[in-house]
Amino acid sequence: MMNETEEMKQARRELQLLSASDPAALRNMLRYAAALKMMVTGRLERGRRGGEPHIAAGFQLTAGEQQMMMALTLRTGEEQLYLTFDIDDAAGVPTGLGFIRKEGEAVACYNCGLWAPTNDGRALIVPHDESFEGYLAFQPEGPLLHVRSPLPGDRQAGFRRASIRLPRIANSKAVQDIRANGHMHVFRSEDAGLISARTSTFGA
Repeated sequence: MMNETEEMKQARRELQLLSASDPAALRNMLRYAAALKMMVTGRLERGRRGGEPHIAAGFQLTAGEQQMMMALTLRTGEEQLYLTFDIDDAAGVPTGLGFIRKEGEAVACYNCGLWAPTNDGRALIVPHDESFEGYLAFQPEGPLLHVRSPLPGDRQAGFRRASIRLPRIANSKAVQDIRANGHMHVFRSEDAGLISARTSTFGA
């Protein structure tokens, strides 16, 4: 695979900023992040408690961007749940779900599925990595709990339920009412391993 040149990186950043400048796209990503939070934690209010994971949304990560997110996680020790969107369709449905966490002195990044039970219980995070045993479950004011047991139901049926519930919650009046404004963070990798961030506020 061809390495990305500086010109290609700059063009991609400009496209990301252009897509993210669309208020409809930004609000869509925020609504889905709120819906994910509702499904995983059972709560809609802003903010997180204790050591709970950050829940965010953005564009699909390149290898370099993923490394930057992993470096940030290594420094902060805070878990990240990250919904990804297609840069050409940021107002559409998410394309994936990533989970980044510190494991010992290293950082692991997992491509995950969202699994929903038959009732209204909390959704579970299921890493697709074959070496990962079990699933991840929410625990109040703490990091996601690694449960080394089979899922409490059919795997594919749970994924299908989650794929239906997530957009339904994202488009519900409750989520739309609380997600009228928010913040956009733009991270950049600088020299000497530093990471800079620029935050923009938008809203009605």
